Amino acid sequence: MIKIENLYKSFKQQKVLENLNISIYKGKVTVILGMSGIGKSVLLKHIMGLLKPDKGQIMVDGVDIVPLNEKNLNKIRMKFGMLFQDAALFDYMNVFDNVAFPLREHTKMTHKQITEKVKETLHSLGLRGIEEKMPDELSGGMRKRVGLARALISDPEILLFDEPTTGLDPITSASIEQLIKKTQIDRKITMVIITHEIKLMKNIADYVGMLHDGKIIEFCKPDMFIKSEDSYVKQFIEGNFEGPISV
Repeated sequence: MIKIENLYKSFKQQKVLENLNISIYKGKVTVILGMSGIGKSVLLKHIMGLLKPDKGQIMVDGVDIVPLNEKNLNKIRMKFGMLFQDAALFDYMNVFDNVAFPLREHTKMTHKQITEKVKETLHSLGLRGIEEKMPDELSGGMRKRVGLARALISDPEILLFDEPTTGLDPITSASIEQLIKKTQIDRKITMVIITHEIKLMKNIADYVGMLHDGKIIEFCKPDMFIKSEDSYVKQFIEGNFEGPISV
């Protein structure tokens, strides 16, 4: 579904991505692990075409998005849904308007059609009767669910997650993990999840890659990843302070 080849990106003198290569398989969950500040979010922004690489190809469903202009990029972006780390809800809109926003902006659906679609999507995620609530009235877990509802409302083919369980307590994290897993099974969506949480990877990944020093240094299925002999991967999994990764 997504193939990235020889991707380079620097900000001034700082190299963030350097000769990065990865394939994201259709209908599968790919988790990308890595230390904080290593460039995981930068990689997601490239996949959506929000950043242009210095060099390299980003193929989305057979189309190289790097040379595309903004008009054609927007057509490709319609394939994507995105759940941001903090859910990124509009704090001046209630839940209904937050979830309805993409439909109002990008479709010609009637108010009745939008209302039915929003309620159906909220209900499918276990969110009933909260349409009038404001974001600051929601718990962290509910905010994530509303963010997921907004990401799903346009029926995307690809869903991107930026640290979906960061800042949540263990029970809420587990419920979000299960929700992501159920959503993928029900909808057969291609998912890309960036995180630093090993538990999340073990529970929901079909494939896992580790980003380090601008490259994907390991890419395989979770059971093989856990057994990796790569010194960087082993240190990350075990959470050891001593090792080749310096903090």
